Amino acid sequence: MQDSSGKSFEQQLAELEVERQVGGLTAFEYSARKKALLARRAQARGAPSAGLPIAEARPLPASWGPPPVVRDHTMEPAAAVPVAPAPSDAGAAAEPAGSPAGISPLKTAASRGRLGDLPDRIETVLGELGARWRTQDRYVEVLVPLEGSRSHVAKVFVVDGTEPFCEGEPMLGVEADIGELNAGLDVSMLLGGLGGVGYARVVLVRSSGGAQRLVAQGFLPLARVRDQDLAALVYQVCLAADRLGHRIPGADTR
Repeated sequence: MQDSSGKSFEQQLAELEVERQVGGLTAFEYSARKKALLARRAQARGAPSAGLPIAEARPLPASWGPPPVVRDHTMEPAAAVPVAPAPSDAGAAAEPAGSPAGISPLKTAASRGRLGDLPDRIETVLGELGARWRTQDRYVEVLVPLEGSRSHVAKVFVVDGTEPFCEGEPMLGVEADIGELNAGLDVSMLLGGLGGVGYARVVLVRSSGGAQRLVAQGFLPLARVRDQDLAALVYQVCLAADRLGHRIPGADTR
């Protein structure tokens, strides 16, 4: 297919490409001339040009395929989606075994702990805190004196890490009970003002009797923990548990 110059459009495009490669054209000139050639070729073939108004676009020849399908874009009302009826009280009460509604699946970390070499290491550290302690099957039970002639009991143990980048690493854990969680407890009142930077965190667990309980916990890598770290971890967990327990009605606040 040729234009008025007598050259085919393919030949003109090839010459334009050669001229660009030898450096005779700027990128803008090359782009403008190529678009003009493509537009003229499209007009010669009868195809709509990108630069022509829609009213001047010519129809495609029959040999180019079937005519385009014209779709009716009139909006139709959406089909009604069936909505499942709300479960009855009897159906809502049915829950999978092992994960009842509103109950944390976690168990206390101390229940999975072990002693390791804690009895040999902890005596000096707890002496600095003025704490008393005794050895149990899976942990060392510690009574830590706090401010205002108060005290709190914590469990110190060794447990394997389960979080990313510390899976399987032996961790020194400290856990202290706060109290049972009840439906009438105001969580904002309970947890407000406890955002200090330290080792302790608050976790909701399930006790052996199935009740929801709050505990304070803290963990440090056993291989890198210093005596000062151990003392800080034990004291901060006991302090957090004591402060929270004092806010729960009926909790042990000795």
